[in-house]
Amino acid sequence: MPTVELFRKKKPRIVRRIPRPIANSGIIVNNHGDGETYTMHLKRVEICGFKSFADRTRLEFEPGISGIIGPNGCGKSNVADAIRWCLGEQSARSLRSHQMMDVIFGGSQSRATTGMSEVSLTFDNSTNLLPIDYSEVTVTRRLFRSGESEYFINKAQCRLKDIKDMFLDTGIGTEGYAVMEQGKVEFVLSAKPEERRELFEEAAGVSKFKARREETLRKLEKVDIDMNRVNDMLALLKEQINSLDIAAKKARQYQKHRDDLRRMEIAHLVQKIAASAKDIERLKAELEPKQRQYEQLNTAFDQTEAEIAQLRLMQLEKDEAYVLDQDELSKIKSGIDLADERIQQADRRHDELSERRDVLAAEIETGRQKGGELSAEAGHLARLCQQLTAEVTRLEQEYKEKDLQAQNLRAQISGHQAEESRLNDMLFSAAEERVRLNNEKNRLMSLHVRCQAQVVSLTKELGRLKEQFAPLNEAALKKEQELNEFNAQKSEAVNRQEVTNAGLIELELRMQDIAGRKNELKEKIVSSESRHRTLEEWERSNPARAALHSVIDLNIPGVGGPLGSMVRISAGNEDVVAAALGEKLNYLLCDTIETAQKAISHLEATGQGRVTFIVLDRLNECPPAAAVAELPGTRTLLSLMQFDAQLENVMKFICGQTIVSGRTLFGNAIISGGSNITFDNPVLIDEQLKRLIEEIESARAALNAITGEETILSGQLAGLREEKKNNDITQQRLALQCELHEGQLREQREKCLYVEKEMALIDSEIQLQQADELRISDENKTIEESISQLDIKEKDVRLNLQTVTQQMQRARDEDNLLSPLVTESKVAWATQSNELASRQREEEKLKETARLLDERTEQARQELLLTETRIAEEAKTRETESEKLRELQKERETKEKEVQYRLEERHQITRRLEETNTRVHELRSSYEAIEQDVQNLRLEQRSFELQKQSMEQRITEDFDLNFADIEQEYATVAVNEEEMARLKRRIESMGPVNLAAPEEYANLEERYNFLLTQQQDLIKAKEDLHQVITKINHTTRENFKKTFDQIRENFRAIYHRLFEGGEADLLLTDEANLLECGVDIVAQPPGKKLQNIALLSGGEKAFTAIALLFAFFMVRPSPFCILDEVDAPLDDANIGRFINIVKSFAEKSQFLMITHNKRTMAMADILYGVTMEELGVSKIISVRLQKENAAAS
Repeated sequence: MPTVELFRKKKPRIVRRIPRPIANSGIIVNNHGDGETYTMHLKRVEICGFKSFADRTRLEFEPGISGIIGPNGCGKSNVADAIRWCLGEQSARSLRSHQMMDVIFGGSQSRATTGMSEVSLTFDNSTNLLPIDYSEVTVTRRLFRSGESEYFINKAQCRLKDIKDMFLDTGIGTEGYAVMEQGKVEFVLSAKPEERRELFEEAAGVSKFKARREETLRKLEKVDIDMNRVNDMLALLKEQINSLDIAAKKARQYQKHRDDLRRMEIAHLVQKIAASAKDIERLKAELEPKQRQYEQLNTAFDQTEAEIAQLRLMQLEKDEAYVLDQDELSKIKSGIDLADERIQQADRRHDELSERRDVLAAEIETGRQKGGELSAEAGHLARLCQQLTAEVTRLEQEYKEKDLQAQNLRAQISGHQAEESRLNDMLFSAAEERVRLNNEKNRLMSLHVRCQAQVVSLTKELGRLKEQFAPLNEAALKKEQELNEFNAQKSEAVNRQEVTNAGLIELELRMQDIAGRKNELKEKIVSSESRHRTLEEWERSNPARAALHSVIDLNIPGVGGPLGSMVRISAGNEDVVAAALGEKLNYLLCDTIETAQKAISHLEATGQGRVTFIVLDRLNECPPAAAVAELPGTRTLLSLMQFDAQLENVMKFICGQTIVSGRTLFGNAIISGGSNITFDNPVLIDEQLKRLIEEIESARAALNAITGEETILSGQLAGLREEKKNNDITQQRLALQCELHEGQLREQREKCLYVEKEMALIDSEIQLQQADELRISDENKTIEESISQLDIKEKDVRLNLQTVTQQMQRARDEDNLLSPLVTESKVAWATQSNELASRQREEEKLKETARLLDERTEQARQELLLTETRIAEEAKTRETESEKLRELQKERETKEKEVQYRLEERHQITRRLEETNTRVHELRSSYEAIEQDVQNLRLEQRSFELQKQSMEQRITEDFDLNFADIEQEYATVAVNEEEMARLKRRIESMGPVNLAAPEEYANLEERYNFLLTQQQDLIKAKEDLHQVITKINHTTRENFKKTFDQIRENFRAIYHRLFEGGEADLLLTDEANLLECGVDIVAQPPGKKLQNIALLSGGEKAFTAIALLFAFFMVRPSPFCILDEVDAPLDDANIGRFINIVKSFAEKSQFLMITHNKRTMAMADILYGVTMEELGVSKIISVRLQKENAAAS
C-alpha cells in the first residue's frame, strides 16, 4: 500500500487540504500526538475474501483516533463487520447477511468467487490484559464454502469458546459495547431490558461468572443424571445379586450331574471304538482273497484293452492311408477336368483374337483416307481468318473513339446527379428535423399539462396521507401501552415463578436430606437386626448356652439366673466387666447344693453339656478390697454394676477383690489389661440383645416419623410443581401476548414510517414536477428558434438544386445523340469479332479432329501387333495343356488300384477288432462282479473306520481328551445307559443354567461396592457444586450492583453534558432479582417532557446511546471502540459536543470511526480511505499525512 508523508502544522486544515477525488477514494491522515498510554490496542487488521475485500488487505492502527472514510457502498462498514466476525459473531443478520456463506466474496463482473474468507486481528498485549503469555496476540477466523470454520490464536488452532473466553469482561466480545453502529444504537434503546442487561454484565465483569454459573448448572444437572443412573444401577445390581445366589447353587448341582454324565459318555465312546476296531480287522481278512482275484481279472482286462488299442491304432493308420490315396485320386481327377477346361478356353480366345485382327486392319485403312480430307479443309479456314482479323482491328478503333466521348458525358451527368442527391438529402433531413422539432414541441406541451395535473394530484394525495398518519400514530401508542401492561404482567409471573422455583429447590433439598436420613435409619435397622439374628444364632448354636437354657426351661424351684441377666452394667463399661467376669456371667444361682445336683443330674441324663452353679447358702461374706481402692484413679468393679440386694454376697464373692484403673483390672495377685476387647465370642448376650431390640424399635419409630414428614413434604412438593406448571403456562401465554403485541406494534410503526416516507416522497415529487415545468418552457423556446433557422437553410438548398438540375439536363441531351452511334459501332465490331472467333474455333476443331484420328490409327496398329502375338501364345498353351491331360489320365488308373487295396486291408482289421471286443465284454462282466464285492467290503470297512474316527474326534472335540491316553482308563468302566438317560433328563429338567453364576456373583458384588463408593462421591460433588453456585451468585450480585450504580451515575453526568441539560436515568426492572433483572432507560431532553426513548429523534437517540456507551467506558474502558456512522444523525451544533467527548476518552481507549462527517474526519489522528476502483472490489489507498509537533512549531 503506497504511503506518502506530508508534514503540516495546523490540524484543523487537514480535510480542507485534501483534494476532493482523494477524499472520496481513501487516505490515511496521522495526527496522533505523543505522550498517551494505552493498556492494550488493536495493531493490525488483515482481511482476505471477506465480503467486498477480494484481495488480501492490511490496515495498521495506532493508539488514538483512526477514521475510515469513503463513498456510500464502497465497503467501509465491511471493516467493522470483519472485526466483529473475527471476534466470534455467529449471527449472519448482525453482519448484514442472510446466511454466513454470504460473508465470502461472491465475485464481480471481472472476478470469480473465492472459496474462503479470512480475517486476522492483531492486538498489542504488552500489559498482559488478555490471559495469554504473549506480548502480541493474533486472532484468526476462516470460513470455507464447504461450511467448515477454523479459529486460530497466534496461528495455533483453537475453539470459538477459547476466543470468547479470552475476551470475556474486556468489553470487546460479540456481546460487548466495543462496536457501536447505527443498528446497535437502535438496539440499545429499543431492546428488551433483559437483552440490554448483557452490556452491563460485560462492563461489570460478571460475564465469566455467568458463564461459569451456567457451566456449573450443567455439571449439577449431569451429577443428578449420574446419581439417578447410579441409584438405578444399584437397585438393579441388588436384584441381580439375589437372583445369582440361587443360580450359583443351581450351577454347582448342574456341574455335578454333567461331570457324571460326561464320564459315562466317554466310557461309552471308548468301548464303542474298541468294538469298531474288531469289525475293521474282520473285514480286512474277508477282503484279502477278493482283492487278489480282482487284481488278476484287472490284469487280463488291461491286456485285452491294450490289444484293442493296438488294433484301433492300426485301423486308424489304414484309414489315414486310404484317405490320403483317395485325396490324391480326387486331385488327379480335378487336374484332368482343369486341363480340359483350359484347352477349350484357349480355342475360344484364338477365335476371338482372329476376328479382332481383321477389324483393326480395316480401321487403319479408313483413318488414312479421312486424314487427307481434313488437311485440305484446314488450309482454307486459315486464309479466311487472316482477312477477318484485319477488319475487326479497324472496327475496334472506331468504337473506342466514340465510346470515350460518351463516357465523358456520363461522368458529367453522374456529378450532377450526386450533387442533386446531396441537396435532396439536405431537404429531406431538414424536413425530418422540422417534424422532429414539431413533435418535440407537442411532447413538451403535453408534459407541461401533465406536470400541472400531477402537481394537483400529488397535493391531494399529500393531504390524504396527513389525515391518515394521525390515527395510525395514535394506534401505535395504544399498542405500545398494551405491550407495557403485558410486560409488567409477565415480570410479575417471572417473579412468582422464581419464588416457586426457590421453594421447589428448598423442598427438594429437604426431600434429599430426608431420603438420606431414611437410608441411614434403614441401614441401622438392617445392621441391628442382622446383629440380633447373629447373636440369637450364636446363642442357639453354643452348647454352653444350650445347656443353660435347658436347665432354665425345667423351672426347678430355687434355680435363678443366669448372672448376666440379673446385672445392669453402666454404659461404656461392658468390655471391662466382660473381661473381668467372662463366663461367670453365665453362672446360674441356686439356693442349695441339692437343687444344683438335681439340675446336674438332668444335664447328665440328657447329655446337653455343663453348667456352673453358685450355691447361695454356701457363700461367705467377702471383705472389700479397701487397700487397693485407696489408689488414686481407681474404682471397684462392683461400682460399675447395678443389681438387687439379694445378689450382693454373690457379686462380692465373684469380683469383690477386683479393682479397675482405666482399662486395667487388678485382683489379688492378678492384673489384666491390654487393647480393647472385641465381642466375637460375646458373654453379655442378654444385655446386648436387649439393647439391640431397643435400638431397632427406636430406629423404626424415627423412620415412621421421617416417613410421615416425607409424605407431608411430598404433598407440598406436588403442590409447588403444579403451581410451577401453572406459572409456566401463564408465562407462555403472556409471552405469546407480548410477542403478538410486539408484532402488532412493529406493524403499526412500520405503517407510520411508511406513511411518513410516502409523504416525504410526494413532497419531493411535487418539487420535481414544478422544476420540470420551468425546464419544459425553456426547451420550448429553444425549439422555436431552431425551426426559424431551419426555414432559411431550406430556401438556399432549393435554389442550388434548381441550377444543378438544368446543367444535368443539357448533358443528357448530348448523351442521347451520341449513344446510337456508339451502339452501331459496337455492334459492327462485335459481329466481325464473333465471325472471326467462329472461324478460329472451326480451324482448331479440324486440327483436333486430325490429331485424334492420327492417334487412333496408331493405337490400332499397336493393338494389331499385340493381337498377332496373343494368337501365337494361345496356340502354344493349347498344345501344353493337351500333353498334361494325357499324363494325368495315366496317373488316375494307377491310383484307383491303390485305393482298392487299402480298402481290403481296412476290412480285415475291422473283423479282428470285433472278435477282441467280444472277449472284453466277457472279462468286463466277471470284473464288475468281483469289483462290486470288493467295493461293498471296502465301504463297510470305511464305514466302521469313519465311525471310529468320528467317535475319537468327538472325544477330542467334546471332551478335550486323547483316545490313546484314556483307552486303558475307561475300557473297564461300567456303562449304564439307563443311568445316562436319567442324568440327561435331570439336566434337561433343570432348564437353562448359568455356569458363570459364581464368577458373575463375585463380579457383581465388586461392582455393587464400587457403585456405592461412586454414589458417595456424587453426593459430595453435588454439595460442592451447590456451594460454588451460591458463591458465584453472591459475587455476581455484588459486582453487578456496584457496577450498575457507577454506570448510572456516569450516564446521568454524560447525558447532561451532551445535551447541556436534561435528565436521564437507568432503572432495574426487579431490584430483588439482581441475577436476572433487566435495565430500563429513561430520558428527558432539555425542554421536553419525560417520554419513552422510542419517541426520541434520531439525534437524541444517538446522543442517548453514546452517553450510555461512555458511561460503560468510565467504569471499564474497552481497549478499542468502533463507532460506525453513529454521528450520522447529529447536526453541526451537536457534532462538536460529540467530538469533544470522544477526544476526552481517546486518552484511555483506541477509537476506530467510520464516518461521512468532515468535522469528525478532522478529529481523527489517522484516516483510512476505502474505494472501489474495480466494481465490486474494495481497496484501501493510503496517504499518510503527519503534522509536526505543536511544541516544535
